[in-house]
Amino acid sequence: GIALSAVSPDIQIRRADASTTDTGQIRALAHTLVEAFYGEHKPQHGPWTWVQREMMETDVTTDLTRRLNYYEEARACSYPHKGAIFVAQDAAGLVHGFVDVGASMFDTVKRSFALPPR
Repeated sequence: GIALSAVSPDIQIRRADASTTDTGQIRALAHTLVEAFYGEHKPQHGPWTWVQREMMETDVTTDLTRRLNYYEEARACSYPHKGAIFVAQDAAGLVHGFVDVGASMFDTVKRSFALPPR
């Protein structure tokens, strides 16, 4: 990936790509996203909350995988809509955050965002 300067010398920012990012790494990004939105899961939240979070993380993992694959294909085929996922992580590989920079289209019928058509 591309190395960029970060706020801390201990954290490196890189562009994730489909060829070098495995499912475990994508799952870590999904966990980071769900935890950022809903907070840390605690035992007192109960088992149903844990199941809901696992389902959300699975959905986010699927979406991030699709996005990574789309962005790689867009770069390789020179599509007009390109994007990237940049990940901030420390030397131990712990994810501190990430950002998805890309063009998504809003489907007014489904009322949701989707990747641009090819």
